[in-house]
Amino acid sequence: MLANAALFAALADLIGVYGEDAVAKMTTGLTRRIHHGEFTLKRTSQ
Repeated sequence: MLANAALFAALADLIGVYGEDAVAKMTTGLTRRIHHGEFTLKRTSQ
C-alpha cells in the first residue's frame, strides 16, 4: 500500500510539473522496461 501511495504521489507531482501528456508519453515505455527486468532487484540467472 505504501508503494502504491508513493507511485501515486510521484505521478501526481510529475503531472503537476510537466502535464498529463508529457507524463503519459514518459510512462508509455514502462511496460516494456518492466517485462525486460529493468526494475527487478533479485534476478535468477539460468
